[in-house]
Amino acid sequence: GTGFDLQMNVHSTVRGEDGEPTVTEFSTYNSVVEQVFEDWADDVCAITPDNSPMSHFEFQVMALERWIQDGEVFVHLIPHKTKILQLEFIEPEALDVYKTSNGKNPVILGVEVHEKTGKPVAYWINKKVPGEFDTFATGESVRIPAERIVHSFIRKYPRQLRGIPWMS
Repeated sequence: GTGFDLQMNVHSTVRGEDGEPTVTEFSTYNSVVEQVFEDWADDVCAITPDNSPMSHFEFQVMALERWIQDGEVFVHLIPHKTKILQLEFIEPEALDVYKTSNGKNPVILGVEVHEKTGKPVAYWINKKVPGEFDTFATGESVRIPAERIVHSFIRKYPRQLRGIPWMS
């Protein structure tokens, strides 16, 4: 198929004096949001970095393939100056697994976690592209706050921070 499409269904339900519900559909709002999403999805190839897919459909296919092969998907949500949002895939190999702490927070396999709660607060991404192996151990990485990363994986045990490839 064509991948996922956004289908809005925002409505309000109010009970009258007789107790019967009256449902008010916000069809204009729903249509506007769907159109904005469609415009963004059509233009996603124009606003993503060079290493990203060329269309929204290809983006969804790549996410599914990476999720199955790598056991996890990292998508960096980048606010854009003229568009709504820019998306960037981050390869799991790009996480700085050599970094061990940031202040009081430990960094485990590239994921910085809160010292007390253990919840992810940031991801440490190597500045160099995976494949340039000689630069991985340099410690040059960038901290990206967790709220700007979509990290999808299936949790199989408590406190798990990274995904496990399906074939493992």
